[in-house]
Amino acid sequence: MDGTVNFYRGWDQYKNGFGHAAGEYWLGLDTIYLLTLKKTYELRVDMEDFDGQKAYAFYASFAISPEVTDPELDGYKLQVTGFKDGGAGENSSTSLEKHLGCIH
Repeated sequence: MDGTVNFYRGWDQYKNGFGHAAGEYWLGLDTIYLLTLKKTYELRVDMEDFDGQKAYAFYASFAISPEVTDPELDGYKLQVTGFKDGGAGENSSTSLEKHLGCIH
């Protein structure tokens, strides 16, 4: 990311997507849901701390559920399996599921 696109956005933009495909871009939760509905995809989350230390967490399978509009469950549910540690530590699997388990 080079900072040319502001990712501090509202829900509708995260739902529908924003940015430019040739640069910084968010595909959109609706599109990601449709893609993961038809095929199995892998997910790699790359991280870098303030000291420049890099690590990643890899998941053999990921998908998101369709948007739920129940007032207590609004959002899309993240589904990940097959965690493999890339230096991020075993807690990164639990942390990702805890913090992004329901994207809203």
